[in-house]
Amino acid sequence: MKLRPISLERLLLPLVIYTLVALILVWPLPLHLNSHAAGAGYADTYTYIRASWAAKEALLHGHNPLDQTLLAYPDGFTSRLLWASPLRWIPGTLLMFVFPPLLAMNLWLIMTLVLNGTAAYWLGLELSDYHRFAALLGGLVFMAFPNMQGHLSVGHIEILAVYGLPLFALCLWRILYREAGWRTAAWGSLCLALACLGIVSQIIFNALPLTVFWGLYLLLADRDRLWRRDLRLRDQPWLKVAGMFAGGGAILLVFWGPLLTSAGRVEIETLHETG
Repeated sequence: MKLRPISLERLLLPLVIYTLVALILVWPLPLHLNSHAAGAGYADTYTYIRASWAAKEALLHGHNPLDQTLLAYPDGFTSRLLWASPLRWIPGTLLMFVFPPLLAMNLWLIMTLVLNGTAAYWLGLELSDYHRFAALLGGLVFMAFPNMQGHLSVGHIEILAVYGLPLFALCLWRILYREAGWRTAAWGSLCLALACLGIVSQIIFNALPLTVFWGLYLLLADRDRLWRRDLRLRDQPWLKVAGMFAGGGAILLVFWGPLLTSAGRVEIETLHETG
């Protein structure tokens, strides 16, 4: 089955709608983007702002952004766990080269909400056979359901970064049900990595359940979707899915590999909740 092209309207419509919704969700923050941090008074927003700002300053001086000398002066520390959660700080760091730290982080928080809704909208279009209203409603629910608003209220930008998950599901769906090719599998590898790089636990609570339950359904009730007798080996859906997971795993290894070293294990073992 031929995939439908991405039209300009399909790209712009959800961005406009979900931007308006995101501004409503964080209101009255849009009136104070450069003077107030998103979230309640006990939110973690300033923690992320400090980490992104320290990384930016390190880059400006030609230093390793993972060496947190400005946050633990004078000796500092090297955070491998920070590298394992790049969606927590890298986007904010890049925006801070253009905007003040507080404004940059508030903008990225709003943009994260918009990306969540837009990614779910694209998945909804595919699942609903391109019914625009159903897709818009699905994206709205995904970006604004109570659990997401709870994390929004305390500035958990790394937990809010789930836009990779609907896109990963979309790539899987297109390979299994739309006969998409290896280009979709490559995009799926990237989306799988994005779905897990907000915080390490996302692979357990987000990517793993989707993979396990969908995989069990295919193996028990719809194996013809995985193995097509009329296709060559290189065109088999199961091989493309396996390649998608292999590519995503390789990307994740780049970020998570340092945690497997002795220094990385020590850093994890010393983590604890205050009090």
